[in-house]
Amino acid sequence: MNGLSTVTVTVGNDLNNSNNNKSPVLLLANPDTYEYILILSAATP
Repeated sequence: MNGLSTVTVTVGNDLNNSNNNKSPVLLLANPDTYEYILILSAATP
């Protein structure tokens, strides 16, 4: 399997609370080498 698998998730202080304070996290997984790259975006105040 070639290429990167992209998974987008959101994290926050309370995952059960639907608020706008969650910071998006981009997870890039390389199925060939099983390397994971986490890219955290800047949190908006």
